[in-house]
Amino acid sequence: MKMPPFIGIAALGLALFATGCTVTTTRYFACGDGNRIDEVLVCDGIFQCPNGADEAVAGCGTPIFACGGNEWIPGSRVCDGLENCANGADEASCTVYFDCGNGTGVDARLVCDGYDDCANAADEEYCSISWPCDSGMLIHPDALCDGYVDCDDETDEVYCDGDYFVCDGGTLFISVDKVCDDDVDCEDGTDEDYCEYAFYCDELFAVFPELVCDGRVDCDGGWDEAFCY
Repeated sequence: MKMPPFIGIAALGLALFATGCTVTTTRYFACGDGNRIDEVLVCDGIFQCPNGADEAVAGCGTPIFACGGNEWIPGSRVCDGLENCANGADEASCTVYFDCGNGTGVDARLVCDGYDDCANAADEEYCSISWPCDSGMLIHPDALCDGYVDCDDETDEVYCDGDYFVCDGGTLFISVDKVCDDDVDCEDGTDEDYCEYAFYCDELFAVFPELVCDGRVDCDGGWDEAFCY
């Protein structure tokens, strides 16, 4: 004979009582992105929801930054040089400064732009024309065709005939000091087409200006990050 439902429930209660078991109910917090966490973890100062919603609740007191698109990150991760928001909003309004050395600074994006933005021209002091190796490394044009390998892919000695630079056409040879001098000497313009204005780490090697004060060391010795704040 089938037992009434309430008898089954009562029997279950007696069984739980007999074994000392306790029935608990977990309350969950909906993150809003399809995830959920235990409600006791909300406002504990730790971001458990992938989108940070558990610390964005009014009254939490945790310093947060709203990325937009239902995403939040800890306030300490804003302007740290890394894009922590999916849309990069945490770095979009950050300004990193290049120290002019005279008590003032300029936006680091102005370094090696060809203009003296520091009153003492410090933002252009370490800037000059450079030659790109095929690998992307930048070297001083004087290092071309000097009999020594400076590019990591050895291309500073590839386009050479002795100590002369060979234009792309292969029929015209010019003195190395004419490469990257702002005057076109090769008929195809290859002595000037590849030249890049760059920030010099030392007398030989350079990096692209956008790598200065980007929070990552690109020069050996960290010269590209030494003047930043």
